[in-house]
Order: sequence, then structure tokens, then C-alpha cells
Amino acid sequence: MMTLNSHSLQHFTPSDTQMSLYRAYLDLWIKVGPNKIRVSHLCHKAPAARSTFYIYYETIDDLKDELENYILALLVDKNQKAFEKEITSSKDIVFVASTLAFVKEHEKVFQAFVLSEPNLMFIEKWKSACQRHFQLLLKNDNKEFLDFQLEVLSAAVVSAITYFLKHPDSQIDEQTINQLVFKLLD
Repeated sequence: MMTLNSHSLQHFTPSDTQMSLYRAYLDLWIKVGPNKIRVSHLCHKAPAARSTFYIYYETIDDLKDELENYILALLVDKNQKAFEKEITSSKDIVFVASTLAFVKEHEKVFQAFVLSEPNLMFIEKWKSACQRHFQLLLKNDNKEFLDFQLEVLSAAVVSAITYFLKHPDSQIDEQTINQLVFKLLD
């Protein structure tokens, strides 16, 4: 199982077959729901031989876990630079724009795992990735309060981006989200 950091990303590049299985999995997640996905349907849609599926994965859950980790490792890597400088105003928050661009680039993943049929494990991993980044910015000697701050902040970011996805024609824009995040950081 891959952990969520940019170092593991350097060592993992899915094969073309794995990418086909990822796409087929996401399509099936949206069309039939996660509980009805079977290896035979997945292999037919990919297309890939059933034996090929089992070369890479023991179960469908293994594929889902790898896909979640792969996408979030890409997001963590993309946003790494956004957390290297101090945030003194809402204009300094560049990770929102970076994250929104990433979400648009990987729209099918977020459509499946966040909008269509929410994948709570994916959302928790996403929040955890946000928390690791925000921990670099927040300084608090009270660990319990710091954990609380990180949970609220990461939930707010994920919720704001989810709102943005659900309402693409909304008047809410990146700057509005940045202002909200800045208030929470302050």
C-alpha cells in the first residue's frame, strides 16, 4: 500500500493497464455504484484479462485504495510549493487555485468519489493530506487544540471545494474561498 507523500510518488507510476482499470473503475463507480462493481465488469470495461487484474490486485478494494493514494499523492506533490511561504493575506493562498486546477484535471475521480457516491475513505485521506500541509503553517503548543484546528480547517477546505464542484455556476470564486481559509488560519 502506498503512503501519501511525494517520495512514494517518485517510485510509483501506474502502467497503461492500471490506468485503464482506474478509468473503468471510476466509470462503474458512477454508473452502478461501488457495491455493484465486479472484477468481470471491470475487466470487460477496461478492457483487460481477468488474470491481468489479479497480477496487480488481490481485490477490487486494493485497486480502489491504490487509486485513492495515487491521486492524493499527486495532489500533495502539486501543492507542496504552495505551503513553503508564509501566508500573511488571502492573496498568499495559492493552494486553492492549485487544488481547483488539479480537481478539474482529474474531474472524474472527484465526480465519482466526492459528488456521485461519496467515498468517505477518499475524503478522509484528502483531509489528512490537507492537515499535513496546514500543520506547517499552524503553531500551537496545545496538541489537542492544534488537532482540532487542523480538522476544522481541512474539513472547511474540502467542503469549500466540494461546494465549488457542485455549483460550477456559483458566484463563489477562488478569492472567496481564499478569504474563508485565511479567516480560519487567522
